[in-house]
Order: sequence, then C-alpha cells, then structure tokens
Amino acid sequence: MDLNLLFPGSLVYVPGMLDSPTSSCVLLVEDEKKILVDPGGFPSLEILEDRLTSLGLSPDGITDIFLTHFHLDHAFNSMFSRTQKFICMRVTVAETTVRLVQ
Repeated sequence: MDLNLLFPGSLVYVPGMLDSPTSSCVLLVEDEKKILVDPGGFPSLEILEDRLTSLGLSPDGITDIFLTHFHLDHAFNSMFSRTQKFICMRVTVAETTVRLVQ
C-alpha cells in the first residue's frame, strides 16, 4: 500500500477573531482502491484538488473516504464527490460526556 501525505494539518489563529484548524490529509493507494483519510476543512479544498491532480487523480477517482472523527476540519471536503464509500472510525465516548451532551 502506498501512502501519500497530501497536506499537513495546520492552524490559523488570530486571537479573538479566527480559529481555523485543518487536519492532515492522506491518500492510501492499493490496486484499484484509493482511500482518502480525513480530507480536511474548507480552507484546504483547493490544495486537496491540486494535490490529487498532481497525482493524476480527480475527486471522482477516490473510492473510499475514511474519517477518523466527524469534525468539520476533518470531514468538510468529503462532500466534493458522490462516488466514495464512507468509513468512519468507531469512537468511544466517556459516559460523563454523553450525560453532558444529553
């Protein structure tokens, strides 16, 4: 399996004005499978498309998307194509967190 780091995570922070994190994004390739891991948030959409193009791929060439968790800085760019299957990592939440949310 080939692993390609498409872009590293980053954080744009302006105190009192902006807090915009973006996850790292990885492309895993094995045979016909092209799996995008955490495709990132809106600020990274253009770089994601550019990196895929540089590898000879388009968003429609991605077969699966793996989300480690569903925060927008990890998941937003997963909306760019309808051809993928989604794989979400099972996340265990502490019982106290569940009570706080309820």
